[in-house]
Amino acid sequence: MPLAPSPRLALDDLHLTWPQPVLYSADAWPGRIYRLSLEGKVLGVLGQSGKQLKQFGWIHAIACPAENVLWVGELLNWRVQKLVLRA
Repeated sequence: MPLAPSPRLALDDLHLTWPQPVLYSADAWPGRIYRLSLEGKVLGVLGQSGKQLKQFGWIHAIACPAENVLWVGELLNWRVQKLVLRA
């Protein structure tokens, strides 16, 4: 006896909530990271120039491997900082 075909679900039927897509951008001076919407609206600003935690010396690279994690590479301080973002 053949099996009956299973009904197919569309993504809309699952009622999933997706994270809001954002863009992270940085400036070298004053060492800030900007969280932007895809329309270009500034959603948040993090950091300042310096050598302490959450301070940056000429940001060279940003990586975002997870929704709330940023890796920031700096040139002047010769380091990489891992930042865990909170809502």
